[in-house]
Amino acid sequence: MTETKPEDRMFQFHLEEFKQLKAEIHQHQKFEFAMEFGAATAAFGVMGFLVNQAHQVNAAGAVIAWWVPLTIVVIARILTKALNNRDRQIGAYIKAIERQYAVTGLGWESYLHPDLDTRRSMLTPKKRWFWTALYSVCVLAGLIMTSKAASVLVLGLMGRS
Repeated sequence: MTETKPEDRMFQFHLEEFKQLKAEIHQHQKFEFAMEFGAATAAFGVMGFLVNQAHQVNAAGAVIAWWVPLTIVVIARILTKALNNRDRQIGAYIKAIERQYAVTGLGWESYLHPDLDTRRSMLTPKKRWFWTALYSVCVLAGLIMTSKAASVLVLGLMGRS
């Protein structure tokens, strides 16, 4: 029976670890996509419901209800940001493994961002646009609709409807 060298065992360990970490990143990316899709669907679904039910909701309730879509989007973004931060940590570790075992300069993490600045966002421009647009739509809808609801509420309290 041949005995494996410590460096071969270490290489096998890191290779298996590399595969597991890549699989974890893949799972995170699938979850992030689902969260983005779910946040947009939920936010627009709530907005659609509120538009359809505006005549049945009292003004005070409408003022609060119109901020629900933004709350959904903010919570979704916090969760996806946490996953993104975890993926950065994993990527930095994979990059260290690549430096140890890969041919110099090769390896996805080393190739993708050789001078990774972990303080900067890794969001692609399309994802940045998506989140900015989703925030903006929710904020604008909330401002427009709550100002209408607030004016109805104030006029109602003043006895002028």
